[in-house]
Amino acid sequence: MAFIEDALSFLGLGKEITPYSHRITLYGKNGALIEGVKKILTFSEMEVQLALKDCLLKVVGENLKIKKYGDGEVALVGFITGVCYK
Repeated sequence: MAFIEDALSFLGLGKEITPYSHRITLYGKNGALIEGVKKILTFSEMEVQLALKDCLLKVVGENLKIKKYGDGEVALVGFITGVCYK
């Protein structure tokens, strides 16, 4: 976590966006790491709905698969076509 905080500080963004309740990192259109996840609400190959600490998140796409779930993180792979808050 210190690396991320140092990088944000270097970019002049540290105080504006931290502390955060969740973080979404997209890896192109083929994967995502979502941090701050409380639980998975729904899951299919076309849609994943997650309860985050302070909101709901919907990820849509094709051939979605959960590669990791635990420690407040979800790692998704598949063709991601959209991410939105609910």
